[in-house]
Amino acid sequence: MVLVAAACIVVLWRLDAIRPSSLQRAGHPEPRPDASIPLALGAVGVYLLPAVLTGIAIGTLGIELAAEPNLRDNGIVAGLTYASGVVVAVIACWLVVRTELLQPGAVLPKVRDLWVGVAALALSYPVLWVAAQAARWIVTASGGDAGSDLQHGTLELLA
Repeated sequence: MVLVAAACIVVLWRLDAIRPSSLQRAGHPEPRPDASIPLALGAVGVYLLPAVLTGIAIGTLGIELAAEPNLRDNGIVAGLTYASGVVVAVIACWLVVRTELLQPGAVLPKVRDLWVGVAALALSYPVLWVAAQAARWIVTASGGDAGSDLQHGTLELLA
């Protein structure tokens, strides 16, 4: 897998997908110079707000979660998080377009973008797998517990 990961990095480099300024060479519009801080804060918000909104929804709706993890509770939390994540992402995209932080066509997806995303995922998976194995080896070598292969509470419950 290490060789596959190395080959994927070479392919991404040769396709000019991970070189410096590759987005500009591909013709993607750059954000305005004064847009970097609002865009960075927006990215943090899109990352954190779904979790916060899920907590608010659970408290507001009076949903009782068990002390021990179970599939029902995990499903409720995941469903609320995904739903609020979609709402937050749509609002964020609307705000970016409305405030013109990016050029008008920068946030409109094209059909080609789907295939580029699938190819990027396929090429990045071996690299991420090798990085995860290296991190696991480092944790184990330093005397830590690498934990379960699943590393996800819901998957542990399903297994």
